Amino acid sequence: MAIFMRLISFLILIIFSLDSLADTVWMKNGDRLTGNVTLLNNSKLIIATDYAGEVTISWDKVSTLETQTPLIVKLSQNKEQKVKTIKPAKEGKLKLINGTNHQEIALNDIQQIIKPKPLVEDLIWSGKIAISLDNKRSDKDTNDFDVDFQTKLLHSNWRHTLTGEFNRKSTDGHVSTNNYQLDYTLDHFITKQWFWQTNGNFKLDHIEDLRKQYTLGTGPGYQFWDDSLGSFSLASLVNLSHYEYRDKSNTNFGAYGIRWNYDRYWLGKNIEFFTTGDLFRPLRSEVGNYTLDTNVGIRYKLTDWASLNFRINRNIIDAESDANINETRYIFGFGINW
Repeated sequence: MAIFMRLISFLILIIFSLDSLADTVWMKNGDRLTGNVTLLNNSKLIIATDYAGEVTISWDKVSTLETQTPLIVKLSQNKEQKVKTIKPAKEGKLKLINGTNHQEIALNDIQQIIKPKPLVEDLIWSGKIAISLDNKRSDKDTNDFDVDFQTKLLHSNWRHTLTGEFNRKSTDGHVSTNNYQLDYTLDHFITKQWFWQTNGNFKLDHIEDLRKQYTLGTGPGYQFWDDSLGSFSLASLVNLSHYEYRDKSNTNFGAYGIRWNYDRYWLGKNIEFFTTGDLFRPLRSEVGNYTLDTNVGIRYKLTDWASLNFRINRNIIDAESDANINETRYIFGFGINW
């Protein structure tokens, strides 16, 4: 019986200890929320609660806050602190506590708050996957399958973006489209807006005369904005490309141009408009005039993690050879994001 009473007392102590570790956020309108602060990014504070799940708060509505667990606080692009706790202060400020060191700072000076990760402490991971499947049975049976993904990793002054797509279309067993591509982009932020971009792209097409494309590019970029309502970045790159054709011939050439990435939320973040792409011109006129690969689309939010997607893909290679490409695809599908 004594052992049982000790066990009950121990469990009660744990429960009260867990409650005492709850973080608290005081709002400017007088409200107070308790839970666990998990992330501040793009002027949005996320607090996990046991009564409403994850709650997202506009950072400019926060008066002050208190946390009980170690966090990484980024004050600028190149300055960050790992603190043991955060204590409340007067409106618009808070205190960073690290042992005996106390520092009072303004909320407006804080760019990010991140829970330390096991390997890369300040890692932020997000991503999207969209799947489209069209199966038609009539005089001509048609199967069209498309899947594309994007995943993004942020840490310190670095941004890693990996995208990929696979598309296959067949009619009565005859395959008319069968290709895939992978694209990796590394951005290193020199300031809050300016970054240097390095990009690698690979495309393989089993149908077209232009079978393989390898591209490596580098150049400066500028982040016009990146907040809770969307982002817009533009990069100017110099590329080195290698094309391989079905007849085993190949060509190498340089090119210059721009890449863009734009997305914007509307109607209470229920609808997202986006466009990505690149436009390049070869340095040698005998190679061709220009290349364009762009996506324009809309995502309609169904839940916090699911959406309906519609996009238009335009792919043009205006070359001097017979390997010209001029295609437009209309893709409707289901998306998952995290």
